[in-house]
Amino acid sequence: MKDGSGDGETIFVAAARFPGPDRPIRYFALTTADLDALAAKATTAATTGGHIVGRFLGPAVRRWKADLRQAFLSVDQIAELAGTDESTVREWMRSEPTFPLAAFERAHGPLFVREEVGVWLEGGRP
Repeated sequence: MKDGSGDGETIFVAAARFPGPDRPIRYFALTTADLDALAAKATTAATTGGHIVGRFLGPAVRRWKADLRQAFLSVDQIAELAGTDESTVREWMRSEPTFPLAAFERAHGPLFVREEVGVWLEGGRP
């Protein structure tokens, strides 16, 4: 996902609830570097005796990383999708009460859930 930083680094927030009664939801912030490291560890496991785990985990981590990149949109991506410019999207963010809330904020700007933005663009935008 293009995040506007120029360094290719994207931060993902993942939520997980571990098995068991009354277990809290835990949130994890992962960068693309973290996901690359997980994929590398899984691949390394394949060559150091854990070949079954590495063979399955490596591709899963790579798919997960690709899926996460497709799950969120930046302001410039919303503008491109809507056929408008970033200033219009920022105006929608300020003035349109039904515009989706950002999933999380980054130094380079907010990220929005792609599906929520799509629904809004199809039926709620001015």
